[in-house]
Amino acid sequence: MEWALLITSVISILGISVLYFQILLLKKDTPQKIMNDIIQIQEINTKKIKELINGNNQFFEEEISKFSEELEQHTKQLFTDNIISQKSSFNDLLVKYQSEFKSIERNIMQNIVERLDETQEEITSKLDFYINEELNEIDKWIHAIKKYKNSPAKCVAMLESALNKYPSSKHLMNLYKENILFLIDSKSPVIKRQAIERYNRTTRVYLDNCRVEDWEFAEEIKNHSLKLGNQYMNDIESKRLSKIKETIEELQIKVSKLTYRKNLTDEEINEIEQLDNQVDKAFIANYPDLNDRYNEVSKMLIQYFSTVENDESRIKEYNLNAIDSIQIAYNDFQNNDKSYKKGENIHKLVSKLGGWDSKYLYSSTQIYFQSAYSEIFSKLDLNVKPTFTEKMVNEQIKGIG
Repeated sequence: MEWALLITSVISILGISVLYFQILLLKKDTPQKIMNDIIQIQEINTKKIKELINGNNQFFEEEISKFSEELEQHTKQLFTDNIISQKSSFNDLLVKYQSEFKSIERNIMQNIVERLDETQEEITSKLDFYINEELNEIDKWIHAIKKYKNSPAKCVAMLESALNKYPSSKHLMNLYKENILFLIDSKSPVIKRQAIERYNRTTRVYLDNCRVEDWEFAEEIKNHSLKLGNQYMNDIESKRLSKIKETIEELQIKVSKLTYRKNLTDEEINEIEQLDNQVDKAFIANYPDLNDRYNEVSKMLIQYFSTVENDESRIKEYNLNAIDSIQIAYNDFQNNDKSYKKGENIHKLVSKLGGWDSKYLYSSTQIYFQSAYSEIFSKLDLNVKPTFTEKMVNEQIKGIG
């Protein structure tokens, strides 16, 4: 009876366990969660059965062991079947979602294409509007500029303003070229130079902003502006060279006259200095022949002015000696006027007073000489004056030392 009751209890426990296993599988928890629950139930069942058999009877142990193996196999089979079922469901769900994703992808791509088409149409429309608006503005500029067709300077100024706003306009650039060339042909060197500089600057800006199809045209007019600039510089240098040659030739003529003249007037010296200052020494250094000619003239000038400076020093000394000698003669006459009046030792007076070359005497020295001479001459006896005058005339000229 006890055995029957015990067996019945065990079977009940196991039956309840199997029923619980089925409930767990129906919940469709994760495989790991199901396995954990099953293991926990097995442990509880084993504990309860062991309590029931109380004494660990061999019969029950064998039956329980056998039953446990069957239960384990059955449990594994249930677990495997559940995984396969879930995998199949997952694959079905994956196929379903892939189909939906492809449908969504097609819809998105279609919407993107439609939006791109709309955007392109919108951009094209706006671009056409902008281009037409720009062309209209350029036409307004051209119409306004043509009102001043008889004033190239005015046209150039307006075209520069227009090109600042529309730097890629070939039409404006062509019109600018036509008008700037009038200014470049000007007879005024200043206007010509400024026009070339403006032409060069504007063509550079146009080259940097032109459309790709206009690049060759832009490069052509840029090179044209550079060519005009080089021609202008060559003309300026040629004229400058000719002017310097003329100056050196004129300087050479004036310097050559120094061979025949010892003294130059202040005016002549100023003219030579002005001509020399007009010669650009740095410029002629690039022209060896011209530079050699100038150096030759320069050496002659240095030599002349060095000689003049030395002569001036000697002339100054000559005048100082004349003043001293005249003063000695005058003082000697004052101290011995009675004997000199009679003509005694008159040669001594003449040696100090006479013989001075007037061309070397300063005007102040000549005035002093005339004053002393007049006073001495006025006090001589009448019969002595001819003798005194004759000796003064015959007195040997005193040269510069």
